[in-house]
Amino acid sequence: MNSTKRMYKGPRDLDSLQIAGEWAPNAYLPQPTPLAGAFFPSKSMPYVDLVERLSVSGHTELRYLRNELRRAQGTSHAERSRASVLELSTERPVHKPFHNSIDLENYLSRSVQGPQNRLYVLEDISTNYVEAFSLHFSIEPSFWARHLRTTNWETSTTAGKVTPLPSMNKGGHVWSLVYLEATYLEGPSFGKFHCPTALFADTNLYRQVNMIQPGRFYDALILVDPPIGANIYVHNAMGSSPIPLSIDVQWPYQGGYTDFNTLNYKTTTSYNDPPRTSLYDDLIYYHLQDQAIRPTKVEEAPLLLKRILAGHWMTSVAYIETSVSILEIAVAQSRENNSDDGASTPPYRGLKWLEEQLFHIYGWKRKVSRYLDWSACNLLELNISEADYVDLESEEKDWVFIKYRLDLYEKRSRDVVSSAVGLLSLVESHKSVEEAESARIIAILGTIYLPISLTAGILSMGGNFIPGAGKFWVFPVVAVPLTLLSCFLVAMANTIKAAPKLDYVDVDGGFPRGRVPWDDEDMEMAAAALPTKRGKGLALVSQSVVYLASVMTAVLILVYTLYAVAQIA
Repeated sequence: MNSTKRMYKGPRDLDSLQIAGEWAPNAYLPQPTPLAGAFFPSKSMPYVDLVERLSVSGHTELRYLRNELRRAQGTSHAERSRASVLELSTERPVHKPFHNSIDLENYLSRSVQGPQNRLYVLEDISTNYVEAFSLHFSIEPSFWARHLRTTNWETSTTAGKVTPLPSMNKGGHVWSLVYLEATYLEGPSFGKFHCPTALFADTNLYRQVNMIQPGRFYDALILVDPPIGANIYVHNAMGSSPIPLSIDVQWPYQGGYTDFNTLNYKTTTSYNDPPRTSLYDDLIYYHLQDQAIRPTKVEEAPLLLKRILAGHWMTSVAYIETSVSILEIAVAQSRENNSDDGASTPPYRGLKWLEEQLFHIYGWKRKVSRYLDWSACNLLELNISEADYVDLESEEKDWVFIKYRLDLYEKRSRDVVSSAVGLLSLVESHKSVEEAESARIIAILGTIYLPISLTAGILSMGGNFIPGAGKFWVFPVVAVPLTLLSCFLVAMANTIKAAPKLDYVDVDGGFPRGRVPWDDEDMEMAAAALPTKRGKGLALVSQSVVYLASVMTAVLILVYTLYAVAQIA
């Protein structure tokens, strides 16, 4: 699954990650080639200069934008965007693509007087296109910076992250949406790398939608990112340059989102599925389709975009559901593993897989929690209240439904983690029991062996005590009682340790000051058997008898030993 947010993991060392300055993967990706001066002569960049001045005047959230615009300036990356305009005021929408930023500037200069509803679609942030759009529409730099800065972990101590408050969204006319895009990638070198791996695409994988200008006619700008290209880059732990991986095939999970064209249009011979290759292509496709689904009012301008994004979310939710369900089944069956020969293994042996994959299980819990947070942010951006679900429009209900589904799988993933941790605690308890059992067997063997070994050592002096001689009977007479007495000592010691410790009080004083919770039935039984002061004295007498027996046993051992020595003498 490819998140629409770039995961800048940076150096593996956490200390290095926290003190990084201006780290970003763009510096390590292949550098672009210079633009041909004949077609794109050098010119002033007043908007880029404005971003430069603001970034050094306290607007730290613009520093990454400044770096990106300056890095691409004068290179092929300054022209790598795709841009189009959809003129929607006519009976049939007109699609006009721009081949470069010069075409865009010429169109913008001619379109000022025309009463048209225009929807501009821009794919990727590139310097020349940012300059053209920003000067024409007077776009605030935070619009571009918010789109660019999409990392989960900030890796800079000087550059800030753009986190605008709801009061700064220009009355709902500027907003952004985050969504997931589940995509399969295949390539010849993919098998060499396993998760967790930091992957970078030479594009922005964050989808953001912005800028509606109110009025009788509107100009809307939708800023999206391109699809993953022919290569992605793997973080290289051994060096600074990422390792490129070529992509041979990529396709959406389960065929992509569901087409929402009307059924009447789908039954025509001219019907074709949406391309599902990029958000840019899909937006243009839907705006050129049946008029029944095209927006005609200013408030409906982003309608098709919302439907596409909601479709992507539902495909991703299906992937999340499958993944969480697989983890639930794996955890439930992790104790049912048997050895190859059919013999049952100890209970904790089947949890070996669980112990090895705990990081993967927790990783899914963390991911789903993050996706739930994104869906909640989308509701805030769209000004949708969950409490007013019944009164919402059908398209708005879709976003609340997505949030509900993610909330469900977040709870299920949390339960999986709790179950896994609980089962792993059984691993340690079973191991402790097994080790204690082994120690107990060794103790029993020692209890039997040591007295016999002691007696054999005493009688090993030869003479009449060797097997078959007249005094060989002394060996069993001494060894057997010593063995029995040592076993008796061990048993009595265990009995003393296991004896319950009660707080003895007067009968009129109530019940024992509880060491465990008591219910009514337990209280009645305890009252009948409650030790009184006399019972306390009997308990002390019984403990004294145990200690006296231990002393007498030690004396008997000494007597038997002296007797054996006397016989030898």
